[in-house]
Amino acid sequence: MLKTVFISCLLVLLLVSCNSKPNLEGVWVESYRIYPESTIDTGKVRPDYAHFLHVKGDSIRIKNFERNVNRNVTIDTTLNFTLKKNLIVFENDSVTWSNVKVYEDSMFITFDNYELIHVKYIKLPKQSKKSDWNPAGKRYKTKVKGETYYHHYTNDSLMYLYWTKGNSIIKNNWQIEQIDDYSFLLLESFFDSTPFLIDSISNTKVYVTDHSLEKKTLVFEEQLNTAKKPDLLVGTWKLVSKEEDTDETEQLLDQLSKNNLDQLQIAKDSFTIFYKPFIKSTDKWTYFKDENTVLLHKEEKIIKLVDVTKDTLVLEMNLNKNYYKNKKFVFTRE
Repeated sequence: MLKTVFISCLLVLLLVSCNSKPNLEGVWVESYRIYPESTIDTGKVRPDYAHFLHVKGDSIRIKNFERNVNRNVTIDTTLNFTLKKNLIVFENDSVTWSNVKVYEDSMFITFDNYELIHVKYIKLPKQSKKSDWNPAGKRYKTKVKGETYYHHYTNDSLMYLYWTKGNSIIKNNWQIEQIDDYSFLLLESFFDSTPFLIDSISNTKVYVTDHSLEKKTLVFEEQLNTAKKPDLLVGTWKLVSKEEDTDETEQLLDQLSKNNLDQLQIAKDSFTIFYKPFIKSTDKWTYFKDENTVLLHKEEKIIKLVDVTKDTLVLEMNLNKNYYKNKKFVFTRE
């Protein structure tokens, strides 16, 4: 009797398993892609741009966001499809996605775009909701693997990303975009394109998730914004000494680098650097009191203000385009 009941239950489970279809309903964001071994990139690679799939019934919306930097073509189209075994076949059999493997919160698809590209998507949680967060004009800090990063949203489309131990910054285009009931912060630079899912907002903290490569949950904590620029900085400063290069490559390139400066002329709304022999560069600058740093907008550099008095100015910086460590520069007022 027990044996008969067990066999009956097993048959029911098998029938349910055979007849059930993978649950594609929902919003999916690209996590990573794997290129064929014939190319340079053979491991997991971050997406080149924000790429989403929104599945409702037998229709699928394919959406990416244009990267203003690299001028990628924007795609936003909705097509009917049929799931046949491990294939997604679109209407009129015009396109087929193969090796479709659907799990509870992830999906793998193979695309044949001149070469086979294997892509992993992450399914977004259902409890998300739209957000009205607008970071324009604000500054936030977050920690990633023990390092502190700052996001300075200077206006409604431009953001500077920098970190405390670095001397350079990364300029990003940013925008807030909506996909169904989900809100995303999109950051785009020459180096990267990252969609952050905005999970929630609590007072001065914004909780986001980055699904690229490996899932990471971050907290953006709002900081004091720009502070009054120190009056003592204003004036003309003559270089009297700088820390010597210890790296042979730096020594070789130093004569051609922007570290080969001679004088600074600092005003409330401009920061002018005079290079040897007859070159100068004028830039906009912003001062952050909490980190005692100066941000040069055009140079895309962060300068550490070590000390300033009536007669002496000490800075730690690296104006060279290469990512060498900061050096100490000492100036006297002219």
